[in-house]
Amino acid sequence: MGIVILIAVLLHLACSYLKLRGCKMKKADNEASIRPRLKIALSIKYFILLPAIILALVFYSVNPKCSILIRVNLVVWINYLGLLLLITSLPLKVGSYKTLGQNWSAKIAIYKQHSLVTTGTYGLVRHPVYMSNLMIALGTFLATGSLSLLMLGLGYLGSDLIRSKEEEALLYQKFGHEYARYRKRVGGFIPMALQHSILVFIIFCNLIGIIDGFIFSLSGYSFTIQVLSSWLPP
Repeated sequence: MGIVILIAVLLHLACSYLKLRGCKMKKADNEASIRPRLKIALSIKYFILLPAIILALVFYSVNPKCSILIRVNLVVWINYLGLLLLITSLPLKVGSYKTLGQNWSAKIAIYKQHSLVTTGTYGLVRHPVYMSNLMIALGTFLATGSLSLLMLGLGYLGSDLIRSKEEEALLYQKFGHEYARYRKRVGGFIPMALQHSILVFIIFCNLIGIIDGFIFSLSGYSFTIQVLSSWLPP
């Protein structure tokens, strides 16, 4: 599985690289200056985190029990769920680049012919490319069980979050209330419906925890412990 995960991540990088190579240089109508925190975040992302992720995946491919990976054992179906997330994240990224078309740029900039794209994957989330990176980070962790890769992936996403704030500020300057309505209607990295589902799930889990704690205090039996133990291999 390690080789498959490594190939999936490298395909993502190849997709981004090819998009960057194929992007024609255009004169920006309005270009955001790169703030120091974004410059630092991007430098850390590309020169520290990305090489570290690739290196860790190479180590995992050679020896999944390598100590630097700091792994937790997960049941096989969770590993395959992570692999599924990794695989499905690639067409999401490709489709997002295709939907954005000529509006995409490596720079944080607005062009004369710039239009607000709200269809396709951009009708699902405002930043589907970054959503695909989130799926990579989560999928890699679930597939490998590596806490080291999870931390590196979250750090990588941190730079995406900082960049997205800069992009949204520029889009709001250009499209005003139209973008504000879009931002209110559509989630950033996670679809709005999924955000609501996660919130309901968290509330449900808290209620179950309260009830389970009360039952445990009376009988010594914990339903939560039984469920969690079934998710982790012996």
